[in-house]
Amino acid sequence: MIQVIAKIELIPEKKSYYLEYLSTLVPQVRAEEGCLEYTPMIHFPTTIGRQEPLGPDVVMIIEKWKSMEDLERHLIAQHMLDYRKATGEMIARSSLQILEPVFERNPESDD
Repeated sequence: MIQVIAKIELIPEKKSYYLEYLSTLVPQVRAEEGCLEYTPMIHFPTTIGRQEPLGPDVVMIIEKWKSMEDLERHLIAQHMLDYRKATGEMIARSSLQILEPVFERNPESDD
């Protein structure tokens, strides 16, 4: 399993348009083979001192994929090509972190 953290920094005033488009994309991505999770998230304010605020125009997408091959297929899926074309002018910058677990989780020990 691999995980992806995508940080999408939007052009001010474009967040509502971006989220509207994203709401149509999420079900398509979740239906892809190998997708275990695809969850857009925004900053949740807390009083935890070590938390760094993301800012009002940032959307984080938390993804989990069964394999790198599944992620690679996702990146070239037609709905993702359409997404990049439709949202390109809404995004100021974006970045990805692709991660693998250090320790595999043992579901049998989760009581």
